[in-house]
Amino acid sequence: MANVKAEHFRQSIAAAANETPSAAEATYDYLGGSIYSTAKTLEAVGKVANEHVSQFIDYASSAYARDDNAWEAVKSAAAQSYPGFMAVAHVWADQRVSEVADKLTPSQQAYYRASMFEAFAGIAVGGKDDGSLGLAKQGMLDEETPADAENIAVLLRQAAGQNRSDLIDQIANFNRARGRINY
Repeated sequence: MANVKAEHFRQSIAAAANETPSAAEATYDYLGGSIYSTAKTLEAVGKVANEHVSQFIDYASSAYARDDNAWEAVKSAAAQSYPGFMAVAHVWADQRVSEVADKLTPSQQAYYRASMFEAFAGIAVGGKDDGSLGLAKQGMLDEETPADAENIAVLLRQAAGQNRSDLIDQIANFNRARGRINY
């Protein structure tokens, strides 16, 4: 029975990973994902206390006062206080991973976290790729077939960029069916 469930979820993950996104989904991936991620990042600010974060908050507040939208405010603040922005981004990523830690294997959690830095608003948060995404993917390749690892990677990148818990739930169902996480 577990093999039947695993095969069902494997097919579900493959279908979701390989479907062509609609124009609306692509727009959400870039704009909606950016705005939502920005809001979550700003929410995380209260959990980090240092000079750089304070500067980042001040710059973002100034941008909001100029009627900049959330994305423009964060871009402006990040340009003026990159260390503060990165501190906030790390707290934000840690919070998002902890929210789904019971649904993903450790290697999937590492890939999801690394994907957040690559998928944040369609840009690499940390600048150029520092290799963490590739290292995290290797961890998934060590525990999955190449096809399953690639499909799971696609869903984790989409979940990171679009804040789609339904994609995390699909992976969780597959993990449960294979006995990789508890019910």
